[in-house]
Amino acid sequence: MNQDAPSDHRAEPAGPTPVSPAPLTALNTILRRGDELAAVLSLPWTQEDAETAAALRFLLGTAPADPTASSGPLLRAAGIVGGASSGKSTLFNNLLGGRHASQVTMMSHTTKGPVLAVHLEAEETLADWLDGDRLFMPRLARRTAQPDDRTPGQIDTLTVISVSADLPPELLLLDTPDFTSQAALLEGDRTRNMLCWFDCVLVVVDEDRWFDRQTFGWLRDRLDRYDLPRLVAFNRNERSDPLTDTDLARLAQQAARLRADHVLLDHVPGRGLRTLPAEMLSPIREWLARPDQTRSPARRRTRLQHLLADRANHLLNANQQRFAWLERLGAALNETVRREMKSEATLAFDVLMSASQARQLSPYWQSLIRPGTWLAERTSSLFRRLPGTGLLGAARPTGSSAGPAEPDDMIARGAAFFAAEVTRVADHLLLCASQSPLFKAAPLPAGQLQALRPDPATLEEQGRRQAQHCRQAFDRFVEVIERSAAELNLKLAASGGLLAGALLGAVLTAPAGGFGMPVGALIGAAIGAPATGLSARSLMRLYKTLARTPERHRLWDAVKAYRTALGGPLGAVRERILHLGRSKTLDESDPLHEALTVLRDSDHGEARP
Repeated sequence: MNQDAPSDHRAEPAGPTPVSPAPLTALNTILRRGDELAAVLSLPWTQEDAETAAALRFLLGTAPADPTASSGPLLRAAGIVGGASSGKSTLFNNLLGGRHASQVTMMSHTTKGPVLAVHLEAEETLADWLDGDRLFMPRLARRTAQPDDRTPGQIDTLTVISVSADLPPELLLLDTPDFTSQAALLEGDRTRNMLCWFDCVLVVVDEDRWFDRQTFGWLRDRLDRYDLPRLVAFNRNERSDPLTDTDLARLAQQAARLRADHVLLDHVPGRGLRTLPAEMLSPIREWLARPDQTRSPARRRTRLQHLLADRANHLLNANQQRFAWLERLGAALNETVRREMKSEATLAFDVLMSASQARQLSPYWQSLIRPGTWLAERTSSLFRRLPGTGLLGAARPTGSSAGPAEPDDMIARGAAFFAAEVTRVADHLLLCASQSPLFKAAPLPAGQLQALRPDPATLEEQGRRQAQHCRQAFDRFVEVIERSAAELNLKLAASGGLLAGALLGAVLTAPAGGFGMPVGALIGAAIGAPATGLSARSLMRLYKTLARTPERHRLWDAVKAYRTALGGPLGAVRERILHLGRSKTLDESDPLHEALTVLRDSDHGEARP
């Protein structure tokens, strides 16, 4: 064994590290609900983080009553790690006195789960940790095996073997699955997640990987993360050529790169279990027995607590960012509704006019919403083409097959329009949500957003009720138009019945029309005069009369109620979207958020009592 390899990374601090321990209640909350962070919130909380939290709780739960005491748990764990067929299980069995406890075969990736060897003297203590307090590796199931069972271990299970000789009473020795094969990656890299439980590690490297810079760099980074003392065993194929001084120097450099002591082993891979000579195992046993190869509990707590504090800080920052995204999403949804919802004036034409009337007036209406161009370019030519029988309420020719009676037509049209309009704007809301950074960072299951679309049948029923109110108000307003025209001696019948200009004037003079009196009346008169044959002056008198009638106000109240009803299901869609967004955030009052805050603050001496 190289006794000159650098070991400064294992030097103990002169005094206790000034750090406030994270309360056990916070760690218990993290361990009980931590899976929600990744599974529900899609926050970066890994299995390795969960194991680190469990290891820290173990250290706190088994800490001595006197916090300044240097002694900690009676037992210390030494993990044997390495690639597939590197000789980990062979070394494990030999350190147990040549027992065939962990299975060795000609196939690679034989060990499926961790196998732990404990001395009979420490069996009761370990049983308390595993079964009583559930402090040691609580995320693994437990099973027992005999020293010569040749067990391959089981996935997500800790296999415990009790031995009576060749193992120091205070040492827990663990054989682990490999973490370099594709099979290991598919199984979630379980050995990497277990590193936080070890007090020291034996790294077994087969001859094919002796000078693999990538492997050694990765190992060094992972072991440095937990400040683990390490001994690297270069496992040599005995059929290889003898090692030269240059080879030995290069191996020493590789060990130095890993910041580890090192030894040489002779092993023939693929030959099954082999007994190693005592002189080959002696340096390893001596290294395991050295006091400086085990970190003190205080140092272990400090390192794990620092790692968890960094992770908690990262999670809390990510959560805070999500709240900002949620607020922006709410504003974007409000803006989408404001932009896409039609005005009351536009709705009056969409809901109160038949399809044929809408087609006739649509060119005018499009010109009207482009101020400064509609009057000069469109009004005269458009309304010269309006037939008298095409105006609102005009009598249908005898024998006409133009469709159902007007009242039923308006109600059906209003109901269908209601459903189509809500669905259209709702689709814009869902598109806005799908493009939000919040749902990109925390994706929803496929189809969950689309499931928020309102039910068309329900929408049509709501629209039908609103259209009925509009129909009733419209009929009363038509009666007022006829009565007012009679009082003003205006012969509306000669121009085909009720005037489109009368309705247009009412729209344009209403607050929703945006023009007011007298501008709206003047525009309405200019529109209605060519279509009716009446003078603009006569129509102005009619509009002024209609503007003072309560029926006109009731008509626009009905249109406003229709528009307000449109906003109801859209508001519900918006709220359901925001509810999904809130489900991807962690509220400050949530115990899980409070636990993360405790972990974050404990690394700076600010832990809550």
